[in-house]
Amino acid sequence: MIFSLYSSVSFKNPFGLAHTMQIASKLGYQAIDVRGQSLDSVRLTSKSTNAVGYDMIGPNSLDNFGIRDLKAELQRKKLFISAISCYNPLTLPEGKLADESMRKFREMIDFSENLGIRYVRLIGYSENPYEDISLDRSVAKKLFSMRVKELCRYGAQKGVGIQLENGEGCIPCSAKEQLEIADMVNDPNLMIVFDVLNFAFEGLVPMEELKQIAGRVGCLHVKNAHLNGGKYKGFEWALLSQGDIDYIPVLQSLHACGFDGPIVCEYANPYKGMSRDFWDAMPAPEVWAEDALGFIHAFNKTVH
Repeated sequence: MIFSLYSSVSFKNPFGLAHTMQIASKLGYQAIDVRGQSLDSVRLTSKSTNAVGYDMIGPNSLDNFGIRDLKAELQRKKLFISAISCYNPLTLPEGKLADESMRKFREMIDFSENLGIRYVRLIGYSENPYEDISLDRSVAKKLFSMRVKELCRYGAQKGVGIQLENGEGCIPCSAKEQLEIADMVNDPNLMIVFDVLNFAFEGLVPMEELKQIAGRVGCLHVKNAHLNGGKYKGFEWALLSQGDIDYIPVLQSLHACGFDGPIVCEYANPYKGMSRDFWDAMPAPEVWAEDALGFIHAFNKTVH
């Protein structure tokens, strides 16, 4: 089993991935999981809502020297990058913008091949790719599935897989939609990601979602919070071992299905609507990362 540390652990650290790699190597993670730089993603309006952070990289953020140095540092620390996210929209209506978005997505796959990144992760897509475009959800899912299938085929030529993650308010938002899309894509190069807390933020019961999909989960994302009444109502990020989500039955269910995929430990998502002052009360990144790894290792000892 692979344990990967999500790069948001360095969201506010000016040393970015170097900081993530330092923590991961020190604690015994085998990999890091990276947020893909999206400042150059296709957009329709002058207002930019693209994600930023010191922990992000992408095709236009590293030159050949930067790629060389990053690969060398990963090798020195005996780490690899398990996946990188990509935010270029895949639900745009057919046309030049959709073509440009796919071109940029292929650039991310090429970038991943160059860095030896094993997967590009899909996250943040919906029937409303921009504020002035709105599609019927069934139409958006068909467009999405068609393009994911194309990306799976392109990625297969490069040795790069595609990951399908659930997200609140996104396509897909539920296990049912994940299975529906995976069946429409019908490609062995597609891996299903199960993000436990994202289901809770959607207002769903993670264990009920897992019952539908456990045998097909290829990657698990773990993070935790004190939800305080539900989605975005003053919730606070927490240590994995101390939040409102009980991860023991999740891990037990996946173990029973023979799950042996990567587990990505996610310190926090900086865009989930928590209060600004909560960053000051957050556990230190190193403390959170050590707690998460220790919690999962302790569970593994009980089943082996």
